Amino acid sequence: MVASVPYRRTAKRVDWYLILAALIVCACGVLALYSVAETGTTANFKKHLMWLVAGGVGAAIFAFVNPEFWIRRSLWLYLFNLAMLAAVLVAGQDAGGAQRWIDIGPFQFQPSELSKLLLIISLAALLTKRLESASTTKTFLLSFIHVAVPAAMVFKQPDLGTALVLIGIWIGMVLVAGATLRHVVTWVVVVSVLFVFAWEAGVIKDYQKSRVVAFLDPAADPQGAGYQVSQGRMAIGSGGLLGKGFGHGIQKEGRWIPAQHTDFVYTVIAEEGGFVGSSMLVLIFAFLLYRIWRVLADTANPTYRLLAVGVFCLWSYHIVVNLAMVLGLFPVVGVPLPLISYGGTATIVTLSSLGLILGIRAREEKIVF
Repeated sequence: MVASVPYRRTAKRVDWYLILAALIVCACGVLALYSVAETGTTANFKKHLMWLVAGGVGAAIFAFVNPEFWIRRSLWLYLFNLAMLAAVLVAGQDAGGAQRWIDIGPFQFQPSELSKLLLIISLAALLTKRLESASTTKTFLLSFIHVAVPAAMVFKQPDLGTALVLIGIWIGMVLVAGATLRHVVTWVVVVSVLFVFAWEAGVIKDYQKSRVVAFLDPAADPQGAGYQVSQGRMAIGSGGLLGKGFGHGIQKEGRWIPAQHTDFVYTVIAEEGGFVGSSMLVLIFAFLLYRIWRVLADTANPTYRLLAVGVFCLWSYHIVVNLAMVLGLFPVVGVPLPLISYGGTATIVTLSSLGLILGIRAREEKIVF
């Protein structure tokens, strides 16, 4: 039997290890972005500090509000999610060939980032209601349609990286809910065939094709699509064992790596902190994922478990894919490194997702009679 923990006792069940790991990651991100800011403007660094504070507020809200509050409003949250994504397609601001942002006064808001957290909540509600039929084809297809609509709207922006994140969250959640591996394998085969047709029909953009080609052979276009990956590898390799020291990265000073304050910020840590510094960050990330996994493994509440799975998939996908693409092990798809990369909406959503995990941990208690 599972019961909710009274509000006055939740403080005793706070996962301080998870909070500490998150604070250390935040500190690493602040140092990396400060180092980047030394060679240019400090505007992004100052904004990042502001976003961290806003993200802390978001984390507090999701930690103190009972997760059932969001589940009961999952339909409205899902519709709100679709409305935001539609607004981007209609009136979003174009930047770098992508239409992903909405201007709110002096700030830019990226609905596709918030879409990740809203999808976790709405999909958890859907799957909880259909747990007894989770292994059926009907439930599998319903859950896919549920994620396919926002994922298609995100892909249209275009934002392939975030669309893949949504799909990754869905796969993890449906498997834990009870979907069969046969369903997932069949889906992968069908999608692979559709991808080939999309490639040939021109649905996949030319710049996205060039990134795949650059991933397979970065040397084929070292000054074009393969440039970022090649320079990133050079920065990581030049860091050696102990690195060049804080603020002394050569690649950063020469501004030779595009988007080094966002998707490729790990190259700053690897070059200046070396193998030791970059490996320590990976270990901290691994510990943070372990703490999220503990919540997933310990909870007996099926809704809480599905929420925790969604957050775990969100974090693990971002960490693994970002590090893999920086190392040239995965095509560049524009996935930021959680709490390290610069990005306002992404920072707020990432911290809020940890608040959701803290809220689950604080309220879930097993009682044995």
